[in-house]
Amino acid sequence: MDQYLILAYSLAILTYYLGVLIYAIPIPWWGIKKWAPTLIYDALAASLLVLMFSTIVELVNYLGSLLNVDWQVYFEWLTSRIAIMGSFISFLITLSLMLSSAGVKAVSTAVLGPIISLATYTLIVLEIFFILGLVFNQFFAKIMIIGILLYSIPFRIARGAGAALVAMSIVFTLALPLLPVFTHAFTVQGAEERILEITEKMDKVNVEEWGIVFVKGHVTDRKGKPVNNILTKWFALLKQSEVYVASYMTLEDGWFDAGRPYGGLPYNVMLKLKAEYCGVELTPEPRIIDPHADFTYNPLKDPNADYFVEIKIKDMIIISKYFFVKSNSNEVLDALKIIKGDDLANLKFTISKPATVTLVIHEDYNVDKVIVNSTKAIRYSKVKNWGGVSFQIYEVSLNEGTWVLSVRVNFQRDVKDPEITGKGYLETISKNIGDFEELGKVIANAVFEWIVLPGTYLSILIMSTYSLAYVIGGRKIRLPIKT
Repeated sequence: MDQYLILAYSLAILTYYLGVLIYAIPIPWWGIKKWAPTLIYDALAASLLVLMFSTIVELVNYLGSLLNVDWQVYFEWLTSRIAIMGSFISFLITLSLMLSSAGVKAVSTAVLGPIISLATYTLIVLEIFFILGLVFNQFFAKIMIIGILLYSIPFRIARGAGAALVAMSIVFTLALPLLPVFTHAFTVQGAEERILEITEKMDKVNVEEWGIVFVKGHVTDRKGKPVNNILTKWFALLKQSEVYVASYMTLEDGWFDAGRPYGGLPYNVMLKLKAEYCGVELTPEPRIIDPHADFTYNPLKDPNADYFVEIKIKDMIIISKYFFVKSNSNEVLDALKIIKGDDLANLKFTISKPATVTLVIHEDYNVDKVIVNSTKAIRYSKVKNWGGVSFQIYEVSLNEGTWVLSVRVNFQRDVKDPEITGKGYLETISKNIGDFEELGKVIANAVFEWIVLPGTYLSILIMSTYSLAYVIGGRKIRLPIKT
């Protein structure tokens, strides 16, 4: 760039001689004559800028060290936010596509559309500041040299532009790296932390990689009787962990609905199924589910679901609503014979080896004991609370032989349903990120911290540049020609 400095100095000398020449014109043409001292002054000012170029650069570097200017901190501040916002936009687009496929495209467009747009504008602003930083960090001296060259052109043809470039190179090189300090001083609530929290939660539920299918399932006990109000809990099986993705309650006919619009299950990952009924963990079959193999595709069966699955709870048999028998012995359950009356249930077993039978009974049935072979009374061993309702647990140890367990219960009585609700796959994702109002607050904070504050700071730099340019360039000279 030395040749540009030489050219600028040559233009300064030319300007000086032009001023002297105009002084020497014998004709008293005052409209031209008054340019003589101006050209001589401009020549001296341009020469001074050329000769002091290295001094100005060193002075800027020295002032930068006094102000703790650190370009690395500036770029790290921007790149971290660009990466965060890029991931956030990617997640929002994925969520929007999933909501659209779930049949709620209107919600996706009306709510997520503006949020995605604001996030995109924020990303663009951050990238603009990143580019500005690269320009002034790498080309500060070259910008100043070009400014000095323009400043040296005779008759002030490009003096204003040259002064502006010189002033901009100085102001932006000194002050632009201090943008993180400025934004931090005015930040009330960090958007970065909240967006990171959302993206970290979403890393656990890889919706884009796992995919989604809409499923309806039928849950029955060991003998094929539908189990109503049983909670099925679904987990994605990863290499070293299992991640909760959804839970669904069955209805009166034993069906659970993981269909449109808020249900769904992952399709491209192995699933683990757990079942809970009356506060007791049960063993479903299959327990490990491959969606590609275990889900039956039938898009014509139900408009809300494309896939169907049959699930059997192999270690329980339903006696009545919220009244069931549980045992880990297949022989006990297969041998069970149920004799029911209006207010009595006799459970008969004929077994060949010792086993344990567990009876789980809703508190509203008012059962206080179980009679074994009409002789021995057994009271409940513990109580489980599930959804605000208590369930009595009776554990009966049986030896080899025939056994009859008698339970006096009023089957005509209505019993209270536990307050248990499922949480769909799409709903789980939504809960991970917060509701749409929370999303709006997050992006509003990001807009304020990463658009409004940097924009304000940029305005301050531009005004400072204009002021310094005016000092360097001086006022404009009019060009009237008078005789």
